[in-house]
Amino acid sequence: MDDKRLQTEFDEYFEGVELPQNLTADAKAQVKPRKNRAGLKWFLRLAPVAVAIALVIAAAAMFFPSFSAGGNMSGAAPGGNQSAGGAGESNPGEGPGEGDNPFYSLAELEASRENPYSSSLAGMGFAKTLALASNAAVELTAYYGDGKIRVARADISLVNGQYRHDAVIYAEYSDGNMQLGDFIDYTYGAERYFRGQRYNVTADYDGGEEIYKIYIAAGGIKYYLSVETSESDGYLLYLQLLEKYF
Repeated sequence: MDDKRLQTEFDEYFEGVELPQNLTADAKAQVKPRKNRAGLKWFLRLAPVAVAIALVIAAAAMFFPSFSAGGNMSGAAPGGNQSAGGAGESNPGEGPGEGDNPFYSLAELEASRENPYSSSLAGMGFAKTLALASNAAVELTAYYGDGKIRVARADISLVNGQYRHDAVIYAEYSDGNMQLGDFIDYTYGAERYFRGQRYNVTADYDGGEEIYKIYIAAGGIKYYLSVETSESDGYLLYLQLLEKYF
């Protein structure tokens, strides 16, 4: 069958069929200019075949909309809010108690200054002892959420012999599996024991002084300690302060 006869049969086949206006326009946009007329002649010969294939694809999209662009192939109802990981999974960044995320942040709580001489914050009784000491100073802060105290903080400066200490102790009173996410790295330190109480500790250097990070869970309270001092193992002084709560 020669090219002329083939062209005539294609013309008869498509006679009376109205193609979408953008179909051929899109096809043109994808065709790059040829550098020689021989290539253009071959394209003109194959153009009817390309149009036929495009028409078949358009018909398939009409009868099987799930194959068209924007079709919903997931099986979920339109407008659904499923995550890529499946139904029931929580999204990152959710607040405390939302979805399955057990973490919360100090930034979500309301801070209030406490009097270290008369405070009744659980697990922070050592603050009064430090406030009365001649070689120490302490400030207390309580963090509230949902009308309850969630976290207490003690900022401590003291001199132990010839060594200066700067320390911060957080006591967390969270319910259930909720955990303060600000200090989650404290829980990954090396495991050690102090008079039968397990704790985790890591050490970093800053300006010639060590910064110890300690995590302790005891007496229903989670403690996070940051101690900066040049005294070797100087953090043990604070474990002694907390010993009565173990």
